[in-house]
Amino acid sequence: MDIEDVRRIEFRPGDRLVLRVKGRLSAEMFERIKRILEAFAPGVPVLVLDDGMSLDVLSGEAA
Repeated sequence: MDIEDVRRIEFRPGDRLVLRVKGRLSAEMFERIKRILEAFAPGVPVLVLDDGMSLDVLSGEAA
């Protein structure tokens, strides 16, 4: 990955961080991923979903 491939993620008030994961997560892995994402985006609610890995920002307007 080149540095040009990295993009800035900006959160607005009311946004939520959603991670979709292909396959099933163990409870331990779920908690580990959630802790990492909460440290990455403090104050932004985190939702971890099994089945289809993708990282998105869900606008507060869509929630």
